Amino acid sequence: MFANLLAEAGLSECSRAGTECPGFGVGPLEIAIVGILAIALLMVPASATVSILSWKPPARERMSWLVAVWAIPVVGGVLWFIYAGASSSATHEVRTFD
Repeated sequence: MFANLLAEAGLSECSRAGTECPGFGVGPLEIAIVGILAIALLMVPASATVSILSWKPPARERMSWLVAVWAIPVVGGVLWFIYAGASSSATHEVRTFD
């Protein structure tokens, strides 16, 4: 049965020859790269979500930012942090004590 599955997948020649077939034997480096990318794809939108939910403007504006952050995960999150940084520096006034 296993030989039939290999033949149907077009891998019977690889299995008979004893050579390494392409697509098998994913190494630790590939697993690490995929893991880092997965963490980035989840952590940037998650941290942006926490920041957006603690923001005080109207709910409609918060919801549109949440949709943007989760629709385009990394880019949306980065844009949020750029927007939040620019808007917070523009709204804070510098106080001097004379």
